[in-house]
Amino acid sequence: MKLKFLIVDDNPDDRELIINELKKEYRDAVYSEVFRKRDFETALAQADFDIVFTDYRLNWTDGLWVLSQFKAHHPHIPVIMVTDTGNEEIAVKGMKAGLSDYILKKYLFQLALGVKETLEKERLRKEYEAAQEALREAHAQLERRVEERTAELLQANRQLKHEIAERIKTEAELKQKTMEAEEANRTKSYFLSSVSHELKTPLNAILGYTQLLMDGIYGPFPKTNGSRWKEY
Repeated sequence: MKLKFLIVDDNPDDRELIINELKKEYRDAVYSEVFRKRDFETALAQADFDIVFTDYRLNWTDGLWVLSQFKAHHPHIPVIMVTDTGNEEIAVKGMKAGLSDYILKKYLFQLALGVKETLEKERLRKEYEAAQEALREAHAQLERRVEERTAELLQANRQLKHEIAERIKTEAELKQKTMEAEEANRTKSYFLSSVSHELKTPLNAILGYTQLLMDGIYGPFPKTNGSRWKEY
């Protein structure tokens, strides 16, 4: 992809000098020129430049205003001030406001080096931002995985608690049924014991009276093999 340079300068000779100097290193770049405010507004809206070059003193504004407009609307587009009308104070203000470089026109031979350094800084910035974005995305993915895993663990924990509660309930019911069965068994044993006792008492009397009756009618029977009955 070809580099795109914007030169903001109201002096056509200076614009030509700047472009010729840049072409020594960047012959295939696309060069756009601005020398009027309305053209600057169009270029500002276009905002597809790799570097903006601006003079300090312009017939409709100054380079610090140009810098402020680009930093306000397109903060990542580098701006280099190329001038002979500035001074050290202007340079300091410009660098604090975001200038990528400040070059005097009488040292125009330094322009290509300034561009190279600016493009390298921009490349590093983009790589850093890409790395930061990748890191944020990785962090977001990690958070999503942690949330998903936490949700799975919470669900498993709820399921385990439910199973434990069901087991406790089942064991309690089993214990209750066991107690009821034991109570029923004790009741049954008590009932059978009572019935046996109640039955034995009248049966003993009946057997006794029966024996008396039998002895009165037939006389006493001899005991045979421990039995009171005689076989006929």
